[in-house]
Parts: sequence; C-alpha cells; structure tokens
Amino acid sequence: METKKNQFNLKMIIAAICALVLCVGIFAIVYSKFGPESKTTKGGKSIAIEVVNKDGKTSSYKLDTDAKFLKEAMDELVKATKDKSGDKKFTYSGSTSTYGLYIEKVNDVEANYDKDKAYWAIYVKEASDKDFAYGQFGADQQPVTDKATYKFVYEKSEN
Repeated sequence: METKKNQFNLKMIIAAICALVLCVGIFAIVYSKFGPESKTTKGGKSIAIEVVNKDGKTSSYKLDTDAKFLKEAMDELVKATKDKSGDKKFTYSGSTSTYGLYIEKVNDVEANYDKDKAYWAIYVKEASDKDFAYGQFGADQQPVTDKATYKFVYEKSEN
C-alpha cells in the first residue's frame, strides 16, 4: 500500500513538473510574440524614401519603422545605411529654427538658397495616392504613414 502511494506521489510530481514546463514554454512563446519590442523587431510601417539630386539621379531606400515623423525615419535610415557607400548610403544635415528643421544637405549634395536659390523640397505620396504632392510639413513635423513614399528633390527657385 505504501509503495502504491509513493508511486502515485511520484506521478503527481512528474505531472506537475511537466505542466510547469509546458506553462513556461507557452509563456515564452507568447512573450516573444507580444512582449516588448526588441531592437531586431521589424517596424510597424513600411515606407520608401527617394532622393533626386541636382543632376536628376534618384536614390531609393526602403525602411520598416515605427517613426511618428519623417525626421525620425531619416535618422533610422542614416543608421541603417552608415556602413554602405555611394547611392546606397543615406545622409542629411540641416539647421533648426523656429520653423523646424531646414534641410541643407542630402547625400552630400548641398542646396544653398542664399547662394544659388536651391533648396530640398519634400514630396509625399500616400499609399492611396497616384501622384506625389508637395509636402505641407517640414521633415520634423511630416507624419509617417504605412506604405507612403517620401521624396527629397533638389530644386531651384525661379524668383
């Protein structure tokens, strides 16, 4: 009788351990799927960024991001392409004023309005749009939406 009781207790302990291992495994799977994002997690929005330089040459980039504004996505793209070269590398610089970020250089091409009336224009094409529209915001205020394309175009003022 004592042996059967010991066997029953052993079976209960083994069953409890198996149930615990199963619960830990399920928790690990759920946590990896829905837990805090890791640095390798793909962003929630897929966007494209294009750069048309003063010679008309276009460089295109794809980015998965959680950025709220275009400047944040641009910063992510700078980091993502920092080890690349040529038209595979994205860089930009500018100055900040009360109006926001004024983009002065993209991919090492400077647009100097004071010198030659040149500037970097931002165009936006939302997923539902057929054509690009002139951006209504600066890069630091331009909202980022899924499947949108943002284009930086070197332009000269006619004035």
